Amino acid sequence: MLCSINASAKIYKCVVNGKTVYSDEVCGDGAQEMDIKITPAPSKPAQAPSTQEIEKLTEDMARDRQVRELDRAIVAQERKIERLKNDFNDTIQRLEQELADVRSDLDRAWRDKSAKYTRQDLRDKKRDIQNQISDIRRRHYTEVGKAQDELYQLRKKRRRLPQ
Repeated sequence: MLCSINASAKIYKCVVNGKTVYSDEVCGDGAQEMDIKITPAPSKPAQAPSTQEIEKLTEDMARDRQVRELDRAIVAQERKIERLKNDFNDTIQRLEQELADVRSDLDRAWRDKSAKYTRQDLRDKKRDIQNQISDIRRRHYTEVGKAQDELYQLRKKRRRLPQ
């Protein structure tokens, strides 16, 4: 139920015992009538958004969600590529150290006939490590290439979305 305020109501301001008091009746000798301005209620209630406005908001929200998802996917793909590169570098570094150790052992085996391993064993081990390095490089470049292609596609899709 709505209540309306009488536009002709009078409010008085009085000071009683040192305190300011407002009243609808004269409250003392020094009562001052206050000038109260009553603002009328709005003539039209606020309108609900139109179907077209709701559709536009829905489209905007869907686009914003898609942008956020693509941005997250791009960051995840960049991290994946970085992780692949770091893993590759660590593995290659370890294998190259093993290869250097085998070469050193092979040099010693040529000089010292009582070496720990035979020269053939060391040559075989050297060849195995070199093959591992080649295989790992080939797999790495293939994997990183695929990941970079996926990243390119994600960025391309992201650029196509309206800002």
